[in-house]
Amino acid sequence: MNAEITPLPWKVKGGNIGLISTKDGQEVGKTFVGPLRKLPAEANAEYIVKAVNNHAALLDALKALTQLYVNTAGIAVAGRTVYYHDALAAIAAAE
Repeated sequence: MNAEITPLPWKVKGGNIGLISTKDGQEVGKTFVGPLRKLPAEANAEYIVKAVNNHAALLDALKALTQLYVNTAGIAVAGRTVYYHDALAAIAAAE
């Protein structure tokens, strides 16, 4: 991912509209409440914020695990190359 984003961490501002903001209160976005308020806007906003705030750490951890696989040259991981390739695909999709 090469595009710059609004500085992290993000948070959910109170209320039921699902407002996402920076720690300084600058609005980043809103989740849609939907007709008759049936969609869980605040829960959706919490989910988005959790994913965004943890994206870099999760990506770094996955990269470290793939490097561990390479460094062990298959020791104790024989037959698990599918997980390694799945991890590489996830890294490529996330970057």
